[in-house]
Amino acid sequence: MCASLFSLCSGRFTEAGLISLDFTNSTATFNGGTTFSNLSDDNNLVIRWGSIASLGGADIDLVATVTGGTYEANNIGGSRVHLNGLSGPTAANYRFGRINLRADRSANFTFTLVDPSDSDKEVVADFNFSVLDLDTGLFLGSVTPVNGMESVQLLSQDGTVTWETTANTELSSTYQPTTPAASWAPPVITPTQPFFGATTSGTGADNPRDPLNLTDQQINRTVSFSFQDTSTFTLRLGLGPVDGDANDGGRNFLFDGDVAAVPEPASITVFSLLATSILLWRRRRHRSAIICQ
Repeated sequence: MCASLFSLCSGRFTEAGLISLDFTNSTATFNGGTTFSNLSDDNNLVIRWGSIASLGGADIDLVATVTGGTYEANNIGGSRVHLNGLSGPTAANYRFGRINLRADRSANFTFTLVDPSDSDKEVVADFNFSVLDLDTGLFLGSVTPVNGMESVQLLSQDGTVTWETTANTELSSTYQPTTPAASWAPPVITPTQPFFGATTSGTGADNPRDPLNLTDQQINRTVSFSFQDTSTFTLRLGLGPVDGDANDGGRNFLFDGDVAAVPEPASITVFSLLATSILLWRRRRHRSAIICQ
């Protein structure tokens, strides 16, 4: 099913106990308003993705709140806090949830599924939350070993959780200190608080466009969390230092629910041959039945 990073399915679906977080058709609001006019570039950031999913025929929202660390958005040309919310202006194509973070910053975000009418927590039996496009900036030499390393760490959840990366993942489960050192404290990694840090550089050209048709490289830069009986969880998003003393600039963290890789040609060939064989067998059987009548 779509819950797995290795799934070859081609569409979103909901089954008993499983809901799909649909950022594409959600509506993003900020600090209780529909624009950024009431939004300051600090730890008061609150993002609400309205109608992110349906539970029992009723809509539910997903709310992200800064609950620790130091939040600040990309500062080039003024604060780019407006980059938060969604990765595109319309639902014509797939959109991802998006949080923009300035370089050399780390912030804890608590994500909570809520009833839109009263903001009460909604405990969901089974859902997936994926963090995509974890990469670094281009290596320019002044920051080692990586420039602008993106990372995510699961800190807590009120239900149970498992996580998954690919066999060829480009993400490291250990923290790589940078020189100069990041201004935030390094993560404390435990068996229940896994860490995923980027190790390869990327550009806008290799960003994902469709969560259900990811390239090998895109799926290898993704970690998918599968939550059960959960209403809230907390992730630590970190972005390492970048070239330049001021650490100007920032990067986007992208989210979605279910993700899937593009089927490999070999898999398509095997599937096609199997389907053709079954079809021929059915035709022969049907023809024999007609002859025997």
